Amino acid sequence: MKKTTDFNRSTLPFILRLCLISCLALCLALFVGCDDIDDLISLDGDPSADSSEKDTTEPTQSETVFPTELPTDKPEDPTDPPAVDPKPEDPTDPPAAEPDGPICGTLEDPLTPTKVLDANSKLENGEFSEEKFYVKGEVQSIGATGSYYKEVYISDGENEFLIYTINMPDGITGFKVGDTITACGYIKNYNGLIEMATKYIDEVANYAFCVKVEEAPVAPEDPTDPPAVDPKPEDPTDPPAVDPEPEDPTDPPAVDPEPEDPTDPPAVDPEPEDPTDPPAAEPDGPICGTLEDPLTPTEVLDANSKLENGEFSEEKFYVKGEVQSIGATGSYYKEVYISDGENEFLIYTINMPDGITGFKVGDTITACGYIKNYNGLIEMATKYIDEVANYAFCVKVEEAPVAPEDPVEPPFVDVATIDVYTAEELLTVVSKLNNGEILSNVTINLRADIDLQDIPFTPIYEFRGTFNGHGYKISNIDLTLDGATIVLSDGNWIDYTVTAIGFFGSAYDATIFNLVLENVSANFETDREIFVGALVGYAVGVEVDSCSVSTNMNVTVSHTNVGSHSISGVAGLIGYSLDAYVQHTTVTCNIDYSANSYEAFTGTMLGVGNMRIYSCLMYLDISFVGTMYGHTGSVIGMERTPDGVTLANMYDSIVSGKLYIDNPRGYDWGEIGQGYFYLSDTGDIQHVEEYNKINVQKTTA
Repeated sequence: MKKTTDFNRSTLPFILRLCLISCLALCLALFVGCDDIDDLISLDGDPSADSSEKDTTEPTQSETVFPTELPTDKPEDPTDPPAVDPKPEDPTDPPAAEPDGPICGTLEDPLTPTKVLDANSKLENGEFSEEKFYVKGEVQSIGATGSYYKEVYISDGENEFLIYTINMPDGITGFKVGDTITACGYIKNYNGLIEMATKYIDEVANYAFCVKVEEAPVAPEDPTDPPAVDPKPEDPTDPPAVDPEPEDPTDPPAVDPEPEDPTDPPAVDPEPEDPTDPPAAEPDGPICGTLEDPLTPTEVLDANSKLENGEFSEEKFYVKGEVQSIGATGSYYKEVYISDGENEFLIYTINMPDGITGFKVGDTITACGYIKNYNGLIEMATKYIDEVANYAFCVKVEEAPVAPEDPVEPPFVDVATIDVYTAEELLTVVSKLNNGEILSNVTINLRADIDLQDIPFTPIYEFRGTFNGHGYKISNIDLTLDGATIVLSDGNWIDYTVTAIGFFGSAYDATIFNLVLENVSANFETDREIFVGALVGYAVGVEVDSCSVSTNMNVTVSHTNVGSHSISGVAGLIGYSLDAYVQHTTVTCNIDYSANSYEAFTGTMLGVGNMRIYSCLMYLDISFVGTMYGHTGSVIGMERTPDGVTLANMYDSIVSGKLYIDNPRGYDWGEIGQGYFYLSDTGDIQHVEEYNKINVQKTTA
């Protein structure tokens, strides 16, 4: 028992010492970063244990392991700016540079004309692409400029591509031939030609835009170059050129071996040059024909008949012919057609050298330039050689002779009023009016119904008076191509000589009222430029009141050169009007009109022009088929109001019937016409549906 007590007492100091040593070892281990406390003290508590033996067993789950390395991820600095793309967008890009909807190509990486043509090669005629395309190419030609550019051809060196109309967004003022542009818009197949054009989506025009212009580099002039040098420049170390035998300073001024007689006039060439001839009259390079002996259009066409599409002639040609039409005028003329009486020939653009100010239809001109096959059409056009434009020039103009006025006036018969009872009397009055035997400001009273069935009828060419039908009717009028010859203009203010056809071929400041025209027919096919209206072909300042007109027309117009400017129009009441007022009138028309014209117009009341309509009834069945710029409407084909004339309007009227349009490139003005009329003199534009009853079933091909 005593022994046991002694053991416990002797072991207590040892245990305390062991605990103290363990605590100190633990603190030291934490301080110096030891991996294990066993480095300092053995697990069995023996201070004499070998400290070099280290336990390599894995720590248990209850042990704490301290990381020996700090994490390498850097925490985000709250002062850092928001993350941005490596290349931010340029805020100066125009809105049109990134259009809505899917696109093919981008502003930075546009397609070439060849790629655009290939990508859209399967479009059907009249079909648009679903996507917008970016296309880039060098400008070859520009048809017209203004608030937008028209008929712009670009090229990638392999294919030309047409941008029919192209607008300029803010920041782009325009471009010129030779510049490289990038355009964005929809692609269309127009009669087999793949082009960029305006696409209407939900009645909103999606225009083509020029979104980038890279100007053509201009080679700076070398100021050290002399005005003209020989192909082999002189050695600057050479002394000034002298004659082989230097002149004796005592010699008098050099004279001809035989001194000139002071009375002689200045020496001239045997045939002095005409100082009015422009420099372009004798162009550089080989030519076919001369200024004195030019070729005819037929000869030029024959000589270049084997040119491939897009190919130019090697030689310049002189060609002479009478001007048939002029597309546009300005610093240069565009789309000029000349003829030798056998064939027409197109000069696409023609410039005027010094001394020639211009020409007009009917003049005979001589032009000089290169010939090109453009899609099968042999024409004179600008050829680029080593990036230098070789334009076509007008080098001679022979003005058309002006026929002197006949001083002998016809024997006018001043008759104030004429009463008409029979068809024979009507035809006699018409004949005397057309021959000038009766003043055109006569008053004609219809006193009975007249039937012209199987009776040839000639229109009243020019009427300036009053025609009172007194409620009687003239029936079964068969209109032919006979009519009044009128000079008028189209939507581009280009003048044409047309035939105006109607009961009245033309009427000026005339009044027509209480007249019934029943079953007016027009059935013919022609290649002439015409305007047909059952009542009046061409009207200026005409008032129609309380009339009734019914008509059946089947008219086909086929112009041979539809690409040039040509015009035609067919309407139930008036073909072309500069100013007409129609009230309390009923028009019933059945029109089947096919036009292969550059511009064509059709409507119930009016083909093109200005008309004010009040309290009228219109019943229509119109079918129009066109190939180029057709203007079709139930009431008016296209409204045009000249300066100084009351704005067109329509009130309190009823329009009912059917309208069919097959015209891929035409202007579908809607069920009414141009869609809007001016309904007050203040110029406020309002929908005519608000003031009239409209029930038209419109269908398109």
